[in-house]
Amino acid sequence: HFDKTTLPTKFIKTFEIGSRPLQSSKEIGLTYIVPSQYLAQTQDLALYSYSLKTKDYTLLDADPEIIENKAYFKTNTTGRMVIMVTNYKRPVLKSISSIFDITDASSPQEAWYTGYIRKAREIGFINKTDQAMQDVTRGKLSDMVTKILEIEPSTEKTSQFSDIHANSMYFTPIMTLKNKGVVKGYEDGTFKPYQSVSRAEALKIILMTANIPGNLKISTYQDVPNDAWFKNFVMAASKLGIVKGYSDGEFKPGKTITISEMTKILIKVKQLKENSLLSQNSPWKQKLKTILDIFSFR
Repeated sequence: HFDKTTLPTKFIKTFEIGSRPLQSSKEIGLTYIVPSQYLAQTQDLALYSYSLKTKDYTLLDADPEIIENKAYFKTNTTGRMVIMVTNYKRPVLKSISSIFDITDASSPQEAWYTGYIRKAREIGFINKTDQAMQDVTRGKLSDMVTKILEIEPSTEKTSQFSDIHANSMYFTPIMTLKNKGVVKGYEDGTFKPYQSVSRAEALKIILMTANIPGNLKISTYQDVPNDAWFKNFVMAASKLGIVKGYSDGEFKPGKTITISEMTKILIKVKQLKENSLLSQNSPWKQKLKTILDIFSFR
């Protein structure tokens, strides 16, 4: 344990995961962006937990791994956390931002999706009225995808669908994805923005928007036929760890996707993009090519 006075508080970054300290059997992944021009070496980063009761800090056994200016920590502790950064050449605390990999970040007392929903509201791509188990509609999906993946919005002012008006809350995101060739309307000229979306449909739209190629490998799910239009999308997302099937060996592609499921998928895709694995100009491009070769992407 360390007394607060022994820490160089000038360069402390504090954040919270959960409302109180907990020990979880599952590790939490934390990603902390560190500008390389300010960081001398990886051991200058340390992760502490802070106790409100005892007012002291505990150094956690979580050595960071630095990849492309991002420090990756693994810990099974939740609550108030402190990343201490020393040996900065000059104070730059305000220029540092944090992105957290919150996979399995909910406490044991919370539902699996709590951490994802919390982070999604912080980011701003879902609002307080969105309920975790609520079905995702075509309009809502368009809105969530364009926001979290930061797609440049369409500048069109005229709707191409009879049931979407220019003043509709979903007009811009729908037209954005339509112009990218990701979504299209129905033969009757409608888009049906309030129609629920299936798991298969959602994956297609998300992966196409993120420019993630389909996977041609044989399906590993008993309810995903190899000749199904969605098979390549399901297998691509599965191989990248974006989704997984059910314990009965099925993927349930026709099941309506919920806000919680959609949120988890989008955050995972965003993490891939933030880690530069999907960037065409990234030094990770060769590593991605190797991954694609292994997984037989085309």
